[in-house]
Amino acid sequence: MALLFDPEDPPEVPPKGSHPLIWRLAWMMWTEHQQDITGCCRASSCRARWQEWPCEQHHLAVAGLHAATGNRRKAPPNRAQPRRWTRGHEPGS
Repeated sequence: MALLFDPEDPPEVPPKGSHPLIWRLAWMMWTEHQQDITGCCRASSCRARWQEWPCEQHHLAVAGLHAATGNRRKAPPNRAQPRRWTRGHEPGS
């Protein structure tokens, strides 16, 4: 099945024939869960845990974009482990 969108840069407007609500929800999650300059996810929920990118939510968003177009694709398992910092040794301190 040919993809109706570029998975690296999906459009905000749902492709023709896709489910608009699922697309918009997945696209919003996709835009929030992107890589920042430190290699972590820039979403506040992931930054609080120092989650490396691509995070689990990014994979879920990509799977949601595929689901919205009718393409059944499972999200790959999240291999990234949250960074653990001890008190007083957080980056920037």
